Amino acid sequence: ARLSGVLKIPIEEMENRYAGPVGDDGERTGTIYDPLLPLPLKEGVDEATVQYLLERKEDFPGVDATEEWRRVYPYAPLASHIVGYMSALTETNVDYYRTLGYKLNERVGAFGIEQQMEQDLHGTWGKQVWEIDAAGNTVRLISETPSIAGKDIQLTIDLEVQQYAEQTLETELKLRRDLPEEQQAHNGIDPKTNKPFYEGYPEYVPYKAPAGSVVVLDYSKGHVVAMASYPTFDNRWMESGITGEGEGGKKGTSP
Repeated sequence: ARLSGVLKIPIEEMENRYAGPVGDDGERTGTIYDPLLPLPLKEGVDEATVQYLLERKEDFPGVDATEEWRRVYPYAPLASHIVGYMSALTETNVDYYRTLGYKLNERVGAFGIEQQMEQDLHGTWGKQVWEIDAAGNTVRLISETPSIAGKDIQLTIDLEVQQYAEQTLETELKLRRDLPEEQQAHNGIDPKTNKPFYEGYPEYVPYKAPAGSVVVLDYSKGHVVAMASYPTFDNRWMESGITGEGEGGKKGTSP
């Protein structure tokens, strides 16, 4: 209860992390976090809150703050639907990743390149074995296996072409949606010149251009230079503290 006030998260959310949400039968469904590792109660805690807790460790026994890595998307929302985003393990994929040696506390690719290339990006965990005495004091390091970093991935997406494709697609769709009624009445054709109101436009069609996509290819190499889709989303949303259950709910590669 005291932590709930300090961290500004409901007690129920912390309980769900510890023992899982309540199922239809009224029983807890089980946590997705590793019982042998510290339980993360909240991510993205500000420095002032961390200092408050560390200065009052006697009031919050067993509570600690840990620095961890988070994916950063410097060009977001550009190419968000290509790059994708990461999420915590979910009930639908936890068994699969456990068979691959993943830990329950890990974040994995949930969409786009992040998901398709997850195992290449992931790398291999290291391991340390320590000797601990009966009082819980660390005595010595017995053995250590270094971790292996995941592979880097470079896409064929051209940043400037991608930006142009996305901006052009969005602009043209919005322009198409907002054709004045007078132009719509004439099927998009100017009766004075018998040409489209907007030079280069096809004839007006009776629907509101809800979405669209653009693909730019380098035919000489077969590379995808840009892939634009609209409406789009910002993959930084998935790293900004969105809570809740499901795919990407609690829960980043750049062109």
